[in-house]
Amino acid sequence: MKRILAAICALTMLAATLSGCSAPPAASTSGGNSAPPAQSPAPAGPVTIRLYGLNAAWSAVMDQAAADYNRETGNTLEVEIAGDDYSAVLAARFNSNQAPDIFELANSDILAWADRLADVSGCKFSEALYDSAKSSAYVDGVCYGMPCGISAGGFVYNKDLFDQAGITKLPKTLDELEETCIQLQQAGIQPFGEAWKEWGYLAQLFGYAFLYEDDTRVLADRLNSGGMQLADLAHIGDFFRLYDMTLDYGLGEQSIGYGVYDQVADFAAGKMAMIKQGTWLEALLLATNPELKIGIFAAPLTDNPADTKLPIGTAGALVVNKESPVAEQAKEFLDWFYGHIQTYLVDGLQLAVPYSGTDNSKLGMLNNDMFAYMERGEVFDTLGFDYWPAGYLYDIATPLQAYAAGAATAEATLAELQNLYNSRVNSVG
Repeated sequence: MKRILAAICALTMLAATLSGCSAPPAASTSGGNSAPPAQSPAPAGPVTIRLYGLNAAWSAVMDQAAADYNRETGNTLEVEIAGDDYSAVLAARFNSNQAPDIFELANSDILAWADRLADVSGCKFSEALYDSAKSSAYVDGVCYGMPCGISAGGFVYNKDLFDQAGITKLPKTLDELEETCIQLQQAGIQPFGEAWKEWGYLAQLFGYAFLYEDDTRVLADRLNSGGMQLADLAHIGDFFRLYDMTLDYGLGEQSIGYGVYDQVADFAAGKMAMIKQGTWLEALLLATNPELKIGIFAAPLTDNPADTKLPIGTAGALVVNKESPVAEQAKEFLDWFYGHIQTYLVDGLQLAVPYSGTDNSKLGMLNNDMFAYMERGEVFDTLGFDYWPAGYLYDIATPLQAYAAGAATAEATLAELQNLYNSRVNSVG
C-alpha cells in the first residue's frame, strides 16, 4: 500500500521529498576567501560516471540504461538509487569531496545549487524542452538541469457522469464551477469527494492561491522577508470559496478522515463526479475500473475564464556537478539519455516527459488533456508550492482540516497558516 501511494504522489510531491536539499553545502574556505576546488583535467579514454538520485521505481530502467550506455560508449555509468536520507547523504558527499558527477534536484532547489552546477544549455535536450517546463531547469536564462517527467494537477472528472447531468462545457470560472456542482446535484450525482485526510492534496489546493500571483518565486521572497502576508494574496478569499465548494458539495467534515484509497475506490465506482487529483492517478483508477472515462480540467480561482490554467510540474531534474572531472562526459550522458528517453521513460515507465519530439499519445486520457492545455498555452509552469519554506507542505494540513471540521473560521485558519509559515522561515533564517 505504501508503494502505491508513493507512485500516486511521486511526480507532484518530489519537491517535498527533496526539500532538505534547498541549501547546498557551503564551499570550503581558505584564508577568508571562498572558492570552489579546481576542476581536475578531464581524463582521456573510457570514464566512470557516478549518478546518485531517483527512486526505487526507476531501478530496473536505470540498470538497463546503464548496461546499454556502457556497451555503446565504452564508459561506465554507476547508478545509486537514493534512500530516505537523500539530502543529508548528498550534502555529506559534497563536504567530503565524494560528490557524484550527476545527481537529482527538486525544481525549487535549482536556484540554490546553481553555483555548483554545470551549464547544460548547449545540450540537445535543452532545445527540445517545452517552454512551459523551462522554469524548472533554468536560472537567469541558463539551463542547469534535465527534467525527467511532467504531470498536471487539477480536477479529474467522470465524463459519463457529466454527460448524465447534461454538462457540455467544462467550468472555467468559480461561478461556472458552482453551477456545475448544482447541475450535478440536481441529477442526483455527488459533485465532489475529496481526500482531505492527505496533506499532499491540501497542499496542492492551497497552492492555487500562490499560482494566481504573477511570479511564485518573487512572491516567496516577499513572504519570507515579511514584505507581505498570506492575507495579502490577491485570491486568498477565492481559495476559501473553492475549498468551501469541495466541502459543501462533497463529503463535508467527513473529508478530513477520507483517504486516497477510499477516494480511488469510490470515484472509480461512480460515487462522485470530481476529485482534486492529477495525471498521476490514471493508472490506479483504470486498474480499479477499466471502463472509466475520465478527463482533467483546470481548477478556476477567479471569475475571469482567461485566468484559468492547468498547473504543471516536472519531477525534478538530473544535474551535473560542475567540479566533476568528468563533467563533459556527464553532459554527454544526459544527451545520450535524452536520445533514449522514449524507450526508458515514456515506454518503460509510462512517464510523460516535457520534450517535443517524443510520443506521449499512449499515456492515457489525463496526459492527453494535459498536453492539450500545454499546446494552447493555458498552463502554470509550477504547482504552486515549489517555493514554500521546507516543511510547510506538511504544516498546512492541521489548520485546513480544522476549518473543514468547523472548528475554526477562515480568519483564524489564515492566521494559523501565517504563524506556521513564519515559524518555518525563522527556523532557517
